[in-house]
Formats: sequence, structure tokens, C-alpha cells
Amino acid sequence: MPSIDWTVDENIAVITMNRGENRFNIAFCNEMLAALDAIEKKEEVNALVVTASDAKIWSNGMDLDWLVPAITRMVSASACSMRSTPSGDAVMCPAVLT
Repeated sequence: MPSIDWTVDENIAVITMNRGENRFNIAFCNEMLAALDAIEKKEEVNALVVTASDAKIWSNGMDLDWLVPAITRMVSASACSMRSTPSGDAVMCPAVLT
């Protein structure tokens, strides 16, 4: 079953998230963006409803099991790291934010 299904009924597009907790990670976001792009091309659509197949959970937000390792990889791969100013404030290198 795909993570995202969508249909159009008259002028209303309905996106249904099908991954249980519907945690947002790269694959899930890419599927959502692909659905939104396809729906945007439908001239008859003038409303959008986003729902979930799970009756109790709409979305748990970011997929931390994916996000934390991704951030760790990004920071460790960076040539610049966190450092402190003389006043003790943390400063993050701009390279880490890109």
C-alpha cells in the first residue's frame, strides 16, 4: 500500500495518508509533494482535504528515527562545528544549516 493515496470527487481532492503514524521523512514528504503536484494540475479542483486511514492518528509529525541520524550525519560531515563565544553563547557554523 502506498504511503499516500489521493482521489478527486467533483471539485474536491482528498489525500489519504496510509502509514499508521504518518511520520514525515524524506520518502513520505516526496510522496506528499508528488500528490500535491498532481492535484495542482487538475483545473477542476478548488478544495483539498488531507486525512489519514488510521481512525486515531492523523500524523505524529517528524520521523525522529530518520531526523536525528540525518542531523548527526550532517553535523559530523561538516568541516565546521558548534563553538562557543567568549560570553558562552553557542554559535552554529552556517555550513551546518545548509
